[in-house]
Order: sequence, then structure tokens, then C-alpha cells
Amino acid sequence: MIYRLFNAWGIFHYATLFSLLTILLGMIPIWTKKPTNTWKFRHFSFMYWSVIGLYSAFGAEILTRIPKASFFGMVGLATVLILLVGAILFRKNKTKWIKVFGP
Repeated sequence: MIYRLFNAWGIFHYATLFSLLTILLGMIPIWTKKPTNTWKFRHFSFMYWSVIGLYSAFGAEILTRIPKASFFGMVGLATVLILLVGAILFRKNKTKWIKVFGP
């Protein structure tokens, strides 16, 4: 269905690849346990951004259901707002999370 939106490879395909990348980057520290002093925080960080991406997709899906709303405008709005809130929360809590998961 999403292929018909663009009749080709589109932005949502790239978003899917980015999501896969964050998941893989989050799993590599689990598999390798390296670097030894920061692998837990690296895992947490990549998984955090993976979940923020899922929230962005969820928000976009909700906002695109508003009648007569611009599809791409709503996708952009949801994505930017949720990524911004995620970045603010990450920055605010990073020091605390480093203490929990190690340096």
C-alpha cells in the first residue's frame, strides 16, 4: 500500500531503514559487550531513539486521520514535535541515565 503513495521507493521506506539501523546499532553492544565501560548506555541510547521513531510514526498515523488535513504536513508535524520532545528529554536525563547504565 505504501508503495502506491509514491509509485516508487519513498520517504517511509527510508524511515524503515533508519529504524532498522537504530535497532541493529542498539543490539551490537549487547552482542559484543564493547566498549566494556559504555556498552549498556550505548544500547539504551539507540533503543531510546528507536522507540522515539516508533512514537513519531504513531503520532503521524493519528494526525493523518484528521479530515482535510495535509497528509505530509501532519506527518512532518508529528515527526518534528515528537523528535524534539524526545531530544529534550534525552538531553535532560542523559546525566542521570549515564549514572544508571555506566559511563
